[in-house]
Amino acid sequence: MPKQNTGRPHGVRLTKRQVESTRQKIRGTLVAKRVEAFALDEKDPVTKRKVLMTKEQLKAAELILKRTIPEITRIEHTGKDGGPIRHGTADELTDDELAAIATGRGAAPAEPEDGED
Repeated sequence: MPKQNTGRPHGVRLTKRQVESTRQKIRGTLVAKRVEAFALDEKDPVTKRKVLMTKEQLKAAELILKRTIPEITRIEHTGKDGGPIRHGTADELTDDELAAIATGRGAAPAEPEDGED
């Protein structure tokens, strides 16, 4: 009987750390699916029965998920002094601004033209 292809080249072994990391991710996915089924009043994807969870189980699930699934965070970008970010094309930049970007100094704010504030 021929050997099954494991998807890895022969002689390559996962380290214990890689194996444990993979197991934790799988556990996290299973826990997430169970909590989702509970929250949506659906059946457990494995047992096909209604999911019932105690407060303690929910707290444990929360701790597992925090360890295995990154939390989504909000990032806000602002311009100078908390103002809006200046958008434009390279055609709208002065030669000095382009040179500042090319040398890694960043774009210097454009000076207002006469009559502009």
